Amino acid sequence: MLRKIINLASLGFCVLTASHAQDAVTPEPVASDLISTPPFSYNGLVRIASPLAYGSGSMIGDGVMVTAAHVVYNEDTFQWIAPSLIQYFPRSDSNDVWFGRTWYNPVAIYKWDDYSSRVRNDESGEGFSTPNTFNMDFAVGYFSAATNDTALREHAEVHVDPEGEVTIHRHPREKMIVGYPQDSDYIPAGQLGRMHRTAPGDYHAEESIDNQELPGYDFGNTWASVYYYFDVATYGGGSGGPVYVRDDRDDPDNWMMAGAAVGGTGSTISLVRSIDDNAWSGIGQEGMIQQAVIARNGNAMRRVEDLEATFVTDNAVSLQWTDLSTQETGYSVFRQETGLFEEIASLPANSERFLDDTIEAGKVYHYQVQPYRILPDTEHINKPPKSPQLAVDIPGTHTEAAEFLDAGLLKLTSSGNSSWYVDPSNRLRAGLVRPMSSSSLFLDIIGPGTLTFDWSASSEVNEHYTNNNPQDPDSKYFGLIYDAIWLYVNNDQVKTGDEPVFLSGPLPDDPTGIISASGIRIDISSGPHRIEWRYEKDPYSDDHLDTAFLDALSWEPATEFAYPVYGGYAVANPDWVWHASAWFGAYEARHWPWVEHEQLGWLYMISGTADKGVYFHCHHPELGYLYTSPGLWPYLYKPASGTWVYYYEDSGTFGQGAVFFDFGQWRTIRMDNR
Repeated sequence: MLRKIINLASLGFCVLTASHAQDAVTPEPVASDLISTPPFSYNGLVRIASPLAYGSGSMIGDGVMVTAAHVVYNEDTFQWIAPSLIQYFPRSDSNDVWFGRTWYNPVAIYKWDDYSSRVRNDESGEGFSTPNTFNMDFAVGYFSAATNDTALREHAEVHVDPEGEVTIHRHPREKMIVGYPQDSDYIPAGQLGRMHRTAPGDYHAEESIDNQELPGYDFGNTWASVYYYFDVATYGGGSGGPVYVRDDRDDPDNWMMAGAAVGGTGSTISLVRSIDDNAWSGIGQEGMIQQAVIARNGNAMRRVEDLEATFVTDNAVSLQWTDLSTQETGYSVFRQETGLFEEIASLPANSERFLDDTIEAGKVYHYQVQPYRILPDTEHINKPPKSPQLAVDIPGTHTEAAEFLDAGLLKLTSSGNSSWYVDPSNRLRAGLVRPMSSSSLFLDIIGPGTLTFDWSASSEVNEHYTNNNPQDPDSKYFGLIYDAIWLYVNNDQVKTGDEPVFLSGPLPDDPTGIISASGIRIDISSGPHRIEWRYEKDPYSDDHLDTAFLDALSWEPATEFAYPVYGGYAVANPDWVWHASAWFGAYEARHWPWVEHEQLGWLYMISGTADKGVYFHCHHPELGYLYTSPGLWPYLYKPASGTWVYYYEDSGTFGQGAVFFDFGQWRTIRMDNR
């Protein structure tokens, strides 16, 4: 089934050129021995008994099916087709499948209520298909929970949004349109009704129009983008034919559904109702899909809820969740560190807890939990959507980043959607960033001082800023930042004049693939500051490596009025302001320059020195003035006597019980709370 299409050029759609027609991807029949393998196993034929019509559908949940709305809608009478007239044939492979084959009637169909009135009142003509209806051309049906036939009960289910990222439709991954073409001048009669597919490829998907470009169209709260694919023959999918996108995060053979074909223009553009970020609230876990699953299965959702984390030790975190799954074989736990989700554990059925004791300080980890069911007597594994992602920032210094930058005394941490890491080419690199996400590296430091660094980028070039393009400041694109790394201090973007300090590029024809800048210098004022290098990605195209690098870093404290403790940073809590350093430990600093060291008790901080040392006075009369540095600690020098003292680390608590050995007196000194 294909829809009646008006002239898309009149509505702002792209007009196809001859080159597109020459390069169109032609669909091909799916071999019968493949239709039981993913992603074809998720697909099925939708047949309307009266009036006779056909479409495509996909199983997206436990007995839940999705198709295009117009497949189950009579555009001549402006009425929804009764569920009893809708026949679903799982994994069918011929046009005569209804003879001698079992089909299933959905109990109910969920759709947008306004769809019918918009078709009836379409300004292009009654019953025509325009963007006024494309944005609602989506329907979800469910089958009775009592349906117990193996062909449906054990039907493989495709993920709709397993990553928590609905922008996958625009991400450059392999995509494929699958479905059942019925009427076409291009397909031999013997192939009509057979499952067809386009060859997997990174088809160009583009957001077509928005509210403002169609004055007079009231899209209301349900408006979402319509996408069109270049170079894809629409008869490959038929109406409701799913767009499957390869999930490259954890399983290259695992596919997900990102949209459904709703129309086309001839044989070279396929229009798709995308399950994108605008549509997800109406379609996804809070919309039609969830309603259908709940209606079929009651409250026994085949997923998990309330995923949360609790720190157990510095290198262990405990995950807990609520088990809402039924009949699962077990649970998979996934973790993302540098951009790729990896399965780190497989747990038995009814699990609600997992201890991850392989984490590292200063990094960000994302977790997801997913129930799975191994279907009896088949090779299929049903995997309902994963839980929403849980991000956990691990306290402490990002050791890998600090070692790479020769900055072991500085506090570096990661945050965002993934951690920075040292890649196989020995470069400190931003974590793999998906559309509309970011990877940040933080430096916490107490000034004054000077920070110098070198950085690189390999990304889509930011033309509007890099070309210093002021000719059209009213353009909606002016000042828009594309994939780039930029600099923040205390969450404020660092700027030169009116333009931010950032790096993106190089130009697409640059053979090096990387643009670099060295000796970037910023002066840091007195007090605590957070420096951030953030690589962020837009939802559209990729160029080059699509990442950024930090190549060098140097922190030079001011020679005058230097903060005494080298590498010091601020740690805030509800009651005090604490300062700390990687080598000297933590100290409560709200009465600065008097501080209460977590081990040594009250100290009076006097000054820092060029060799990163610190000079202070200790209240204990046998200690007095002391000097130490990262290279000397826990040895302390007593200038008054010219002798040395050794501190037994972790022996004291705010001065109580701290033990020293005085080499000048050759005896042990024990502190109390004076």
